[in-house]
Amino acid sequence: MMAGFEIAVDLREPAWREITPDPVGYCTRIASEALEALGEAGGELSVVLAGDEFVRGLNRDYRGQDAATDVLSFGGEENDRPPADGGPRLFGDIVIAYGEASRGLPPGRARRPEYHLAHLLVHGILHLLGYDHEQDAEAEIMEGLEARLLERWGIPNPYAVAGTGPAAAGEMTK
Repeated sequence: MMAGFEIAVDLREPAWREITPDPVGYCTRIASEALEALGEAGGELSVVLAGDEFVRGLNRDYRGQDAATDVLSFGGEENDRPPADGGPRLFGDIVIAYGEASRGLPPGRARRPEYHLAHLLVHGILHLLGYDHEQDAEAEIMEGLEARLLERWGIPNPYAVAGTGPAAAGEMTK
């Protein structure tokens, strides 16, 4: 547990070790530091590092889309507030697909697979905190936050590298 956060990482696909030797430790650190930077005080988050078929099944069963995707976020209705009993805030679950994540690497300097893993994890966290990218204005805010968070770990802005570039995000809290 780091900084009041309990991050549970389930390594279901051993190939994630090709991305980083310690994917559990890497995700735990990135998630905890991202949540802290976003102004969260503590809580619980679950991350599943899975294979494509597992994620495809979830995407089919929960979103009605029978296709693989790189990252899914599942937040409960209670994830936007602390529980009434004083227990820890339950942010939700993030599931990342190894093959889809590996194929979705941006070009250039941001091509390092562990950078892309950090980006997908941050993207999932922001979804759990209520951010979205369905509208252009929302996408600019979310992409800006992603870029600012990734910069903390020396990771190049994946949108600037890809040529899409986010708008300035301002503060990192909603």
